[in-house]
Amino acid sequence: MPKNRASRSHPAKQATYHLVMLGVLTAMCTAVSLLTLRPVQTIKLTLSFLPVSIAALLYGIPGAATVAGLADIIGCLVQGMGFPFPPITLTEMLSGCVFGFFLHGKVRLWRIAAAAAVTQFCISAFVTPCWLHLLYGMNYPTLLVSRIPQILIMFSGEMILLPLLLGRIQRLDLRKLAPGATVPRSKKMLSPPLSEKKKNETEAFPAKATVLECATAPEMDDTAPSPKEKRPVSDSTCT
Repeated sequence: MPKNRASRSHPAKQATYHLVMLGVLTAMCTAVSLLTLRPVQTIKLTLSFLPVSIAALLYGIPGAATVAGLADIIGCLVQGMGFPFPPITLTEMLSGCVFGFFLHGKVRLWRIAAAAAVTQFCISAFVTPCWLHLLYGMNYPTLLVSRIPQILIMFSGEMILLPLLLGRIQRLDLRKLAPGATVPRSKKMLSPPLSEKKKNETEAFPAKATVLECATAPEMDDTAPSPKEKRPVSDSTCT
């Protein structure tokens, strides 16, 4: 295949791979949202933040917001709840943006704590009750008080599960999970690519071969008769 054609098809393959990965994460988020626990109508305990956090780690804000928004829309349609309430869908996308901002390529405990605190103590505590108040007509202070157990449980779950999941994912080579994605990488966490290793080996191998050739090169025999003049042996022939 010509080089120009290969260079054109490479970005297309990367874009296809990214779409497939985002589709898989969206399907995972939708499947997990079907296992949501709802003790009351206004409280929701779910693990859907796990696929969203993976999308945030690999693809940043756009990927996490896309996964969170599509999962909310598909989940409402699959559960027979009708078309989702748009402000709630935008709020889910906003939570994905928060995860993408703090967790894109960087897994640190303080980043996880910041993402969990913003999504739970700010968005889930104050923004979501506004939409529930408009949707169901419930009293806003009552909603705030009733959501305190959910906020505490979800914050604790995120602080326990996210370091375990994202820490294990970051130990892998992120370039294999998301080739071509703009993922900040740490030199300590990731090994150099295989092409650089092969290049270094091929550069070092000829040098070893020349040293061996110089060490085993036969010396000229001064006693052998020659019709021409004998060439003196120079010490610089192998240097």
